[in-house]
Amino acid sequence: MKVIALCGKSDVGKTSILKKLMRELLNENELVDSHFKKETVLRMIDPNDEKWFTKKDKKNISNLTITLEFNGKLVTITSMGDSKDLIVGSLEGAKRRLVRNGNKEEIAIYICACHPKMNVGAMLGCDCVKYICKEKTEKGKINDQKVTKQLKFELNKLL
Repeated sequence: MKVIALCGKSDVGKTSILKKLMRELLNENELVDSHFKKETVLRMIDPNDEKWFTKKDKKNISNLTITLEFNGKLVTITSMGDSKDLIVGSLEGAKRRLVRNGNKEEIAIYICACHPKMNVGAMLGCDCVKYICKEKTEKGKINDQKVTKQLKFELNKLL
């Protein structure tokens, strides 16, 4: 398995970018699995929908993990990743759901978020990790689009 890790400090927009990536990829690819129903996933990845945020305060962006088929391979993307437990747990949960649903194909690429200096490769036991750095900028939306394009480029390159 190969990994793409969106690296950045807290509150720089990693979750938003990963959810926007999910949205773009699901426009053209099949959702294979998620903890949530497809309708809920589509609402959670729409920044104009109330499900974009958590129920509690509408300030925190909700997290989710999805697996989709991209160019004939399984790609799992999680918006969680501020700790080792979340990074590893999201992947393990996706693997368990795939097995439970009878899918025997292995996840080819895992895309997650992480904090600077986290060794995602060591956490997951893989030696192919591409880190993409995200920093907070004044031009947030422009930078988000740039980072999303970079994630898609790396995804295509790794497959």
